[in-house]
Amino acid sequence: MITVISKNKLYTDALCDALKEMDAKSYNNDREFGEALIIAMDQELTDKILSEEVSCPVLLIGSTHEEADIELTVPCELEELKLHLTSLINKKNTAPVFENKRFLFEGAKRRLFDKKAKKD
Repeated sequence: MITVISKNKLYTDALCDALKEMDAKSYNNDREFGEALIIAMDQELTDKILSEEVSCPVLLIGSTHEEADIELTVPCELEELKLHLTSLINKKNTAPVFENKRFLFEGAKRRLFDKKAKKD
C-alpha cells in the first residue's frame, strides 16, 4: 500500500486515482504508512511528518527535506513517478539487515539498534 498525503484533498484523490490506473495495488490517503509515502506540494506538512520517524521510503512532490528518498519537481509525469515508486519499493524489499553481538541494522527501517541498551 502506498500512502498519499496532501492538504489538498482534490489533488490527493486525483493522485490516488492515477496510481490505481497504473498498478493493481491499493492506495490510500490515511496516516498509516505502507510500502511508501508520497507527500505532495506542502513544505509545512512535509516538515511536520518527517520530523517524526518514518520507516518507509519517502517520495516528495514539490517540496524538499533531508529525510526524503526522492524529490520530484512540479509538474512531474506519472510515468516518472511510477518508475521512482517501483525503485523505492524494490529497494525497501531488498534492504540489508546486518547484526553483530551489540548492534542490529535494519535497512528497510533505516534504523540502528543497540541490543545491549535495549533502545535505538
